[in-house]
Parts: sequence; structure tokens; C-alpha cells
Amino acid sequence: AAELREQSLTGVAPFNGSGRLPRIDGSSQSRSFVIPVLDYSPASEFNIATLLQDLEQIPGEVLVVFNNETVSADLRRHPRITRSATMTENIGVARAWNLGISMATTPAIFILNADLHLQAEAVDRIEQGLFCLDKAACVGPQGSFLNFGLTRDYLYFDKGSFNQPVQVDAVSGFLFAIQRRHFGPAGLKFEEAYTPCYFEEWDLGLQIKRLGLKSWIVPTSAYTHHWSGSIAARREIDFLGQSESPQAILKRNRVLFLTKWRELARREQREEILASHIADYARQTLFTRLKANDPTLD
Repeated sequence: AAELREQSLTGVAPFNGSGRLPRIDGSSQSRSFVIPVLDYSPASEFNIATLLQDLEQIPGEVLVVFNNETVSADLRRHPRITRSATMTENIGVARAWNLGISMATTPAIFILNADLHLQAEAVDRIEQGLFCLDKAACVGPQGSFLNFGLTRDYLYFDKGSFNQPVQVDAVSGFLFAIQRRHFGPAGLKFEEAYTPCYFEEWDLGLQIKRLGLKSWIVPTSAYTHHWSGSIAARREIDFLGQSESPQAILKRNRVLFLTKWRELARREQREEILASHIADYARQTLFTRLKANDPTLD
């Protein structure tokens, strides 16, 4: 046994304890699309079936996490789906995202809501930002500056409300892209304590700040999404053998979010993690406007 072990380790460098393990790149594609699916999005005209039609025109692997066995039976053999996983019950948004990321082998991973209409232009613009913008770990078309204490936005950037990339505190979760290399041991991971939904995006934004990385939004109009299309038709959300109202989930996860990050900031003595980038944005915006009136300003 000792001889076999020695032979198996020949040429393998010892683990250095950094917490970052090498990734296997088993795809010729540059991007993957991770799509959690609970149902056919009855509150929206778009659903997983229409999204798969959109993706027929956009290159990349399609990785679907079915949180519903009935929908899985209908679609898991769809020719546009590269890989899929079928859950016997709803495991929630964060767990589905983490599972989808674990199935991906590409440098860029897009997270998509099933009730989304998507065009190639938006994908290309977001992916370009992901690999070109400074320290970008997460990029999408919409996002916000977060008032942590009040758990609400100082300023939200909706579709068409900005015309250049903006560094934000958090990117909206219906459509965004991440770099796979930042996820894994000692890296980023979606917080599963928020199961089944809410607060995942804000939590990821704070994780990104904590690691010295950045969240960005980029201008594009090549997509359509209606808010609450996934849960507006539900009075109760079933998950992991239980059921709760959206209001109860929101209240519970608000406490979890505040408690987690207040304690982490206190323990690490890093209160700046909780501060918004809105002040930097305001200063830059003011300077840009002043310089437009006086080009000699520096």
C-alpha cells in the first residue's frame, strides 16, 4: 500500500494550504449559464422554455438545476441543456446556484432567472465587463448602493438609467456573471442560510468587498425581466420539507443577514465592509460634471 501511494503521488506537488484548489477545465466553451427552475413562472410571459429558445442563439453550456421533478421530466432531455440536476424538492436559490457552479467548468458563469428574456448583446457586454473591469468578480446589468443598517437601497440602477460601468455594492440576482476562479474553498460562495430566497445578492456583494474584489454593472438593454415573476403567484413557498410565506422568509433572512455581517465586521475589525460605495460614486459624478464645464480641472 505504501509503495502504491508513493507511485500515485509521483510528480504531484504538495498542498500548500492556501485553500485554493486547481480547477478542472473540461469544456471548450468560455461560458456557462446556470438556471434554477422551480416552475413555469406563471406570473410572467417568459419561462424556462422561452429562455432555452433564447439560448439557442447564444453560445455556452446550459446547466439547469430543477427544483421540481415534474418540470424536470418535461425538459431535462432538451437538446439545449448541457447538464442538469433534478431535486426531489425545492432546495432554494442559493443551494441551486452553488450546485450549478459546481457543475460548471468554464471561466465565466452566468446566473439566470428562468423568467428572463435574453439576447446575445447583453451576454457579450456583461462578459466583457467581467474580464476587463478592475477586480471584477460579479457583473450584471442592474444593481445598487446598499444602506446596510436599513437593509434597503440608497440608489438603484434600473435598465436604461446609466450609460457607463458603475462599481456598486451589489448586483441584481436575475441576471449576472461571475468568474469561476473566485468561487470555492477560501473564496466566494452563496450563503445557503438564506434558503429558499432573499438576501443572496447583498450577501455576495459584501463577500466580494471582504476579499478586495469589486461588483460592477454595465449598460445594456438587450434583456427583459419583470420583478417577482418567480414568486408573485405564490402565497407560500415550499422548500426542504417545509413551507413559509414570502413575508416570513424576508423577515427571517433580514435578521440573519444583519447578524452575520455585523458579527463578522466586529470580529475582523473591518467596519468598512458595511459602508456603501455611494460616496465615491457621488464624488466621481460631481467631478465629471465640473470637468465638463472646465476641462482644465485635474
